[in-house]
Amino acid sequence: MRFFLRVVAPLRVRPIFTLAALAFVEVLAQARPALAQSLQDAPGDVAEAAPENAQEASGNAGDPSIPPASSPHDLEAEVNEEEIERAAEAQAIVEGLHLGPYVAFAFPSLQAGLDARVGGLGFSVNYGYTPRKIRGTKLTLTSFGVTLRTFPFLGAFYTGFAFGQQNLRAEKRGSGTGKAVVEKRENLYMTPHVGLQFHLTSSLYFAQELGLVLFANGKRDGSLARSVAATDATTQGQVVGVAETYGENWMPYVTFWKLGFQF
Repeated sequence: MRFFLRVVAPLRVRPIFTLAALAFVEVLAQARPALAQSLQDAPGDVAEAAPENAQEASGNAGDPSIPPASSPHDLEAEVNEEEIERAAEAQAIVEGLHLGPYVAFAFPSLQAGLDARVGGLGFSVNYGYTPRKIRGTKLTLTSFGVTLRTFPFLGAFYTGFAFGQQNLRAEKRGSGTGKAVVEKRENLYMTPHVGLQFHLTSSLYFAQELGLVLFANGKRDGSLARSVAATDATTQGQVVGVAETYGENWMPYVTFWKLGFQF
């Protein structure tokens, strides 16, 4: 206080600031002993609190309603158990023979079949059926084939090759004659593809595929289409165009989802 009076008093400042400064210094002077006392008592309080916490912990040790705290060793053991379970499921998938049905929503045709897997090799027999209407032409695709797959890394990724026969029927009634213009085709197909197969459980799986459908020259029956060509060439051209698109040219192969179950 005396130091403050010696420094501040000679200054020519307004009385209100001088009074505020004196009040602030006075508060500090009164609070200093209490602050010093609290700092001296702090280590003792901490030391007293430690035995109390220890007694509380020892008292709760026998209480069955309070679960014991997990140690780092316990957490590590739980993680190891989960990893062991996942490894066992993955091992069960690649060991032995697994056989079961599946359905697939795919382009160009919907599929259903029987799927088998032994280790890194897969085999399936499938049937495809797709009714659709394209520019007024009724198109029906039916197919029967087999698929070979290999899992090079024994994981989700696989490569496959499908081959079989596709039967096509395109039909549309002529606008002038009212007669049905029909085009039938039987083609061999080959479908190289890649895919990803994820196991939701050890038996249930989900897969997606992407590939290319290649058609080989097959048998064509266009007698009904040609019979009305002279009177309704426009309709005949539309029917033949649809048949060529889905029965002669190559096209993409996409399995949007495939869901299967293997025993």
